[in-house]
Amino acid sequence: MKRFIIVLGLFLIVLGVSAQRPMPRIAMFAQFDNHLASAPFRMYGPDGSKLDAQRLHNGLNLWKAMIADEDLVYGNAPQPALGFFISMPMIPVAAKFSCAYERSAFTMTYPGETESLLHVSNGIKPEFELYYVFTNPISFFRPSLMLGGAYHCPISYYIDGNKADVATLNKGFEVSAGFSFLFIPAVEGGYSENRQGYSLEVYSSSKNAYAELGLLYKYALFNYFSQNYVNEGSMPYAGFQSKYGEICLRLVVGGFFQSRSLRISSL
Repeated sequence: MKRFIIVLGLFLIVLGVSAQRPMPRIAMFAQFDNHLASAPFRMYGPDGSKLDAQRLHNGLNLWKAMIADEDLVYGNAPQPALGFFISMPMIPVAAKFSCAYERSAFTMTYPGETESLLHVSNGIKPEFELYYVFTNPISFFRPSLMLGGAYHCPISYYIDGNKADVATLNKGFEVSAGFSFLFIPAVEGGYSENRQGYSLEVYSSSKNAYAELGLLYKYALFNYFSQNYVNEGSMPYAGFQSKYGEICLRLVVGGFFQSRSLRISSL
């Protein structure tokens, strides 16, 4: 949480320094992060041995599921999210605030067992991301780098179709990085600056659509199972370790709120 507050503070400082320049444009969006591949997905028992664990696929991984004859019913669904995108017309930095719904499914064989069990978890995760735009920040087509983080909050958990105690699962942070193509209608106007001050005249575009296509990597910084979970006087997941990350294809559609024309001149 401290890291999130620090990053948010830095972004607000950037906005504060640039407050005299164009007002930020704010868009509301729907986002879908589609699981492409696990990189990695590993579970380890208390003795450090690697367990037989396989993540299931769904959505855009239909072809992979067909080849591997995997179960599609309990596969991982695309992660839908709703949020706000904030961009500055004259600054190559943008930010996102959103909340996503996540579904994860995998099979795992416990130490000493021969049959694998299906694990399905559902949860929400608040997300914050920063974008750096390589091209002119008022152009329509904007390649950009993204860095972000999210906090996982599981809300339900099932083992082989039976509801399990959600306290079995950990809460924790996830980091992400990727490359995106932003499609944002350009603003009209110009900006100039000199020693005496600056002058600015900006008119918002009549086209307020916003879209994004990206490829990103996510990695969890916490163990999947809670090693401190107590059930009937025992700690069944003490010593269990996990490493899991994924490659996702990101699709975003949204629209900017209507903004008025703005003109600022040097004093």
